[in-house]
Amino acid sequence: RACLGDEFDMPAAREALADLETGAIATSITELSAPTPFAAGIAFDQVSRYMYADDTPERRAPSALSEDLIRQAVHDQRLRPSIAPGAIADFESKAQRTAAGYAPQHADDLAEWVKERVLIPEAELSALVANVSGDMPDEIIRLARGTNLMRGDSPRAPFMRGAPPRAPAWFVHAEDAAHVDRMLFDAPGAPGERDDPRDAMQLFTEFIRFYGPRRREELRALFPLEPDALDAILASLVDSETLVEGPLVQGSDASHFCDAENLETLIRFQRAARRATVEPQPARKLPAFIAAWQRLGAEASESRLLDVAEQLRGFIAPLPFWLDDAWRSRLTGFEPEMLSQTCANYGLTWRGAGRELITFGFDDELEAMAPAASEAPAIMALFADPAARYTFAQLMDASGMDADAFNALFWKAVWAGQVVSDSVLPLKVGAAQRFRLAGAAPNRRQAASASDRHRARHRARARAGRVARGWPGNWMLVSAVPPPEDAAESPSPSPPNPIETLEAAKDLSRVLLDRYGIVNRDLAAREGGIFRWRDLFRALRIMELSGEVVAGLFFEDLAGPQFALPGATRELGRPKTDSQASFWVNAVDPIAPTGLGLDWEALPQRRVQNHLGFHAGELAFVVENSGKRLRIHLQPDDPGIDALAIHLPPILGTGRRVVIETINDLPARQSPYLEALGRHLDLAHDHRGVYVERRV
Repeated sequence: RACLGDEFDMPAAREALADLETGAIATSITELSAPTPFAAGIAFDQVSRYMYADDTPERRAPSALSEDLIRQAVHDQRLRPSIAPGAIADFESKAQRTAAGYAPQHADDLAEWVKERVLIPEAELSALVANVSGDMPDEIIRLARGTNLMRGDSPRAPFMRGAPPRAPAWFVHAEDAAHVDRMLFDAPGAPGERDDPRDAMQLFTEFIRFYGPRRREELRALFPLEPDALDAILASLVDSETLVEGPLVQGSDASHFCDAENLETLIRFQRAARRATVEPQPARKLPAFIAAWQRLGAEASESRLLDVAEQLRGFIAPLPFWLDDAWRSRLTGFEPEMLSQTCANYGLTWRGAGRELITFGFDDELEAMAPAASEAPAIMALFADPAARYTFAQLMDASGMDADAFNALFWKAVWAGQVVSDSVLPLKVGAAQRFRLAGAAPNRRQAASASDRHRARHRARARAGRVARGWPGNWMLVSAVPPPEDAAESPSPSPPNPIETLEAAKDLSRVLLDRYGIVNRDLAAREGGIFRWRDLFRALRIMELSGEVVAGLFFEDLAGPQFALPGATRELGRPKTDSQASFWVNAVDPIAPTGLGLDWEALPQRRVQNHLGFHAGELAFVVENSGKRLRIHLQPDDPGIDALAIHLPPILGTGRRVVIETINDLPARQSPYLEALGRHLDLAHDHRGVYVERRV
């Protein structure tokens, strides 16, 4: 109340408002070439907040991103991105006020600008003078070596008439002219010169604030100082980190110098310019996007299978997914033999990552991506030559163990990632036999007749043969070099190299980006293992600074920052032409939205026995527990049911009877969807339920 009464004339304010309301004070709308002071302040705040992409968090909670990451990148060549020449030119045109809308419009404005610049090369001033109305202000002084100070409008005439170039010259404000002349042009002190503590280094520091990265030769031409003296100043400013020296410009290996604050601004400016402008999509559109990114449904071929393996490398999933769904859902016409041939011809291999969990990858990459293999000394000792390959039978003979006991120990080492085969055939055979060497031994008490005894002996011999042969393929140690005997006494390992750690995190980030096109904390957490978000996040931020990835909000309801490859942002912005595309994925597939913590009630559990069918980009069909429960999110007469149901036979499996218990939580016998399903499945009905007898 005291402020309003003492500092403000409230009665006059009320009177003015009343006059505006009654029309006594007229109002008009005016379009200006520049914002008003009030609007300019608001605009500046917006530019500072968004255009230059300040990483300061808007909330009080601590940010996972170090607030000085960009500042750190400015002075660290390993992290620092190079700047595009176009960004530099844009920055300098605005910093020097030569860009449209930035140039001084009046003589007084020009004089103040020259005073702020301290020193302006003649060529730069010429671009400004043409826009100034009125005579050249007397406050602008021309300086050149071997000449006297020139005052007034002397620079205007040669600019306007296009006179031939003269000796290099610079322009300063009259208040600074004598001091600058003495410090930079070796002129004697003038009577009445005002006290100015700035030396040549301080003048250069102020001068270079209006430039982006420049080579040493360019700075010698821009700043009027002897080369040796300028070189000494550059060295001192680099040592104090006022300037940054290095290959700062894209497409050039030459060393450049740049004011550290300007370089930080350029990095932010370039980063902001790269940000995607696509509208964020609902998280329910994520599966269709990833499916398009991974090119689901392409014709099966050797090269395409290699592409799929490249996108799925390092992904850990149950064995049944890798033996069937991983390839069949992506490759039209896929045959299992294609996988075996690719493994044999191109170094594609697998690795155990937990009980009946494996991952696929290429020999040269899998070592870094697969979980660390736990030691299995009992198995390792059986490999007389750690670099050699042995059959299962050879290893079992060397162990001297009972067949079943050795088999259990053997597969434990396989799932631990310690032992691996040179083909996928052992996995197929093992899955078919539930990783047991043979069926149960015959019950001799039931073999009463001679024929029964004969059959029993035949089965016993067959079982003995299978046990003797064991599992197909050749087996090898994952690490051919055994740990040293004195490993426990060896000194502790040295701390990891920060550069190597960062590069490893970048490589892992690229694996996820290849797989999904985008990556965020939810996707990385679902992958688990070596894909730790804390390490990936820092690497992705640095990759963003270099332009390798783009940050933004691409999908709603996903936690934390999101990063995408430039190609993925183009895919997001591209109009969808095949809106009727249909596809199936296993619930453990990377494409499936299960396991991401989304608020999506229709999603099943992330289990290998569950499958999801998508039609027109939306979840339309869910198969749970290998077909016991079906959930259909389309009307019974929707053609999308036929588009999806035609692919149900391989999903429900072969060689066994499938019981469909419920459809949309109703007993299957009462479901209105049976007619549509019957067009693609051989269904049988009885009083107990609905059965799939054989596949059409």
